[in-house]
Amino acid sequence: MLATTIVSSAYAIFLANFVISSHVNITGTPGIQVSDQSGLLTSLEWGDLQYGSTYQHVITIQNVGQTAVWIIEGTTSSLSTTPTLPSGVTLTWDLATAVGTQQCNTSNPNGAGITGCMQLAPMGQAGSTSTTITMSLHATSPAPIGSLSFNIVVNAYSTPLG
Repeated sequence: MLATTIVSSAYAIFLANFVISSHVNITGTPGIQVSDQSGLLTSLEWGDLQYGSTYQHVITIQNVGQTAVWIIEGTTSSLSTTPTLPSGVTLTWDLATAVGTQQCNTSNPNGAGITGCMQLAPMGQAGSTSTTITMSLHATSPAPIGSLSFNIVVNAYSTPLG
């Protein structure tokens, strides 16, 4: 069996173009960002967390999209982690305490398992930034001793029921 290598060069010179007219309907999609007192929050260092201790971090959530969104707590929650936290480690927030269900605009939010909901208006309008929300990270035994890395995910929903 013989192997051959062919080396070549190609050159092109721009000679002409063709323009195609097009139309698109651009619609707003929800977008949120999370901030703390330092600004946009892209990472968070919790430090050393001992068994029985709780560390807290205060955040705000801003709607940077063009449509109203809901931040909710209950059976469906806007707060989650990836991967799921190990047994003995919990991350919670005080959304239900901070805002309750007054903003839910639904007749029976508790029947749907919702304990807190907050609507954020589209970017640039009054109400596009949340009240302050406190996240709490807590560890108890049998939480694994050692380093733990996880992503905090904040989801926005199109309705107050998720």
